[in-house]
Amino acid sequence: MIDRPVPLKRIHEVFKAHPIAAVLGPRQCGKTTLAGMFREGEPRTFFDLENPVDVQRLAAPMTALQRLSGLVVIDEIGSMELLSEKFIAAVLKCLGGEARVAQREWLPI
Repeated sequence: MIDRPVPLKRIHEVFKAHPIAAVLGPRQCGKTTLAGMFREGEPRTFFDLENPVDVQRLAAPMTALQRLSGLVVIDEIGSMELLSEKFIAAVLKCLGGEARVAQREWLPI
C-alpha cells in the first residue's frame, strides 16, 4: 500500500472544520483505499453504492445513519444522486447539526 501522508493530513484538516468531507478523483485512483487508511483502527461503517443492499439502506438516511458511531464512508457516491440538499440535511441532523445546508464546500484533498 502506498503511504499517503499529505492527503490524510488534508482529510484531518477538513474534518476539523466540517462534519462531512468528500474525497473526489478519477476511477481507480485510490479514494476507497485512502478512506480506509483514515482513522485506521477506529470504528467505521462502509456503505458501497454499487451494492443494492446499501443503496436500499441509504434510501432512508435518517434510519440508516442515526445510530451509527465513528467514521461513515459512502463509497461510489457519484453513482447516485445522494448529494442532494435533502440527503446532506439528513446526514447533518444525524450528526447533531442543523437540519439544513447553508453552504456546500468542496475542498481538494
